[in-house]
Formats: sequence, structure tokens, C-alpha cells
Amino acid sequence: MSEQESPPEAQPAPYRAQRRWIILPFAVFGLLIVAYSAIWFKSKDQALKSLAQWVQSEKAQGKEAGYKNARVTGYPLRFALEIEGLNRADPARGSAWTASRLRINALPYDLRHVIVESLGPQTFQFSDGRGWVLNMKSGLASLHVDKHGLKRLSVQVQEANWTSSDGLAGKLKAFALQAAPEETDAAHIRFETEAVEGHVPEIKSELAAFGQDFKSIKAKGIVTQAQVFASGFSPGALDLWAAQGGAAQFESFNVSWGPAELKGAGQASFDRLRRPAGKVDFKVEDSAKLARALVDKGWLQGSAASNFINAARIADIAGIGLKVNLEAEDGTLSFWGVPLRELQPAYSPAVPDASASPVAGG
Repeated sequence: MSEQESPPEAQPAPYRAQRRWIILPFAVFGLLIVAYSAIWFKSKDQALKSLAQWVQSEKAQGKEAGYKNARVTGYPLRFALEIEGLNRADPARGSAWTASRLRINALPYDLRHVIVESLGPQTFQFSDGRGWVLNMKSGLASLHVDKHGLKRLSVQVQEANWTSSDGLAGKLKAFALQAAPEETDAAHIRFETEAVEGHVPEIKSELAAFGQDFKSIKAKGIVTQAQVFASGFSPGALDLWAAQGGAAQFESFNVSWGPAELKGAGQASFDRLRRPAGKVDFKVEDSAKLARALVDKGWLQGSAASNFINAARIADIAGIGLKVNLEAEDGTLSFWGVPLRELQPAYSPAVPDASASPVAGG
């Protein structure tokens, strides 16, 4: 008689429960991957749809806008919208902008914070007819937004250089900017900016912006009436901003130029003829060096040069620092009360009287 086979032993309940706890994390992880993938691809569709809607919105307002190609890459670890040939033009104002390649990075579940990378040259056309080409080794802009608009903007640029269609050129080793609305008031934007080692061309204002001797500028303050720029930055917006009394108010303004260090405060804006206007009061610790540099450049001559040199020597001997000011008013740039040169409009050769510009409340 053959030996009868015995049935398999039933697994005890604790063993089955232990096996479930081993499988459960893998099941949860799988569900998370499915959910994340759904969010990623939904955000991809939303990003491409928003870009197309922006183009249609610009065209509906009489602008020209478009792009050559757009795609979303990076799944699953990144979320990046790459755009080639993004462009916008305003024929009525004669302005245009084209970015050869941009990458907009974000988290697929939080599109309110984006980091924009410039991956190629950008071209600009302004209302004065001049074209500019901007190149950067590295250019990043971080934007935090909510339903009310901008919360915080940060910009970092490394080794930027630009040239104009008529041969002017400029460069900066580094530039950084941080800006955010003052508390909850979008009409005031607090900013802090720094530029290091560069040369700015003489643009239309005929100001060489410290020329080849420029080493660094640091500024901190508030832009008032900033709500004017909510719909974009343009000559018309600048006119309205100036008409409303908008200004850049500098709480601190530190300049390293040639042999001198200048520290001060003040404000700047535009007058109704689109010329720079404002005043910055400085204090110079080693003012004799600044005096010699200004005389050598021919900016101060005759009795004005002598008076400034004598005042600088006295201030340096006393160790109190010389107080000076740079003022732009009625089309004239003056330094320490001495007219230096005539100011031309900051943009556009045809300068209308903007005093009749519509002025909104605020």
C-alpha cells in the first residue's frame, strides 16, 4: 500500500500579514509613479497650450508673435519647456525681440515658479531703429508668481556682451538683480542690483556710463508706480510711468569708478521729452583721485576744475569725505553744480511731448 500524500501545511496568519507589508510599499510606489506621470503629462499639455494662447493673445492686440519650435523635455526627473525662435514685435512702436533658444524649467506640480535659461543670442529692435544683439555665457531668471502677479524676480548673468547695428558695443562680467513687490502693494517694487566690470556704450543719451573705467555698481531701492509695467515694458509704458511721477528711488547707490569709490542715494526718472532726470548725492572718501580723473578726462575745466580740486584736498586732509552730486535736469547733466553736457532722449529720435499722456490713478 502506497504511502498517502499529506496536504500542504497552511501558512500561519502572521506570515501572510508579513507578506502583505512587504508588497504594500511597492504598490504605493507604483501608484505614486502613475500619479506623478499623469501630472507631468497634464502639465506638459498645459505649458504648450499656454504658449499658443499667448501667441494668439498678442496677435489679437495687433502685435506679432510666434516661435519656430516648442517641446517639453526632462521626463521623469525634470520639467523643461524648450522654445526655439521665440519672437515678439510691436509694429506700431517699431520694437521687436527674438530669442534664438530659451529653456523654461519648473516643477510639473508647481508652475508658479519657473527658471528661464537663455541658451543662445537674443536680438532687440528699438523704436529708434537701432538693432542690438545680446550674447551671454550664462543667463538665468527666476520668477515666482501667484494669482496677483509677480512675487519675486531674480536675474543672474555671467559674461554678457552686446553690439548694435551701427557698431556700438558693451559688456559686463557679471550682473545680478532681485526685485519683489513692496509688501502687498504691486505699485512699488523693491530692487537690489549689482553689475561688475563692464563697459556700457554711449547709446542715445551720450552718457558713457563711466566708460572703460567702470568697475562696479551696486544699487538698492524702490521703483514707484510699477503697476504701469504690468502689461509690458515699452516706450509708451515709460511715458505713462514718468507722467504718473514714477521713479527709481535709490536708498543706496555705490559706484566704483576708476580710482574713486562713491557712496550715495537719490532718485532717477524721465522728463516729458524722454530725457534722463533726477539727482544722486554722493560722498567720496578719496576725492582728490576723483578730481584728477575728471580733470584728465576734460569733464571739469577752468575755475570749476580748480575749485573742485581744492575742495577735494581739504576734504581728504580733514578726513570727512567730499560731498558731490550728479544731477540731470532740463536736458543738462551737471556734476557738483557744473554743467557737463547736454542730454538727448534715452530712446527714439522722434520725441513727442508726452505731457498729454493719459494719467491713471495712483
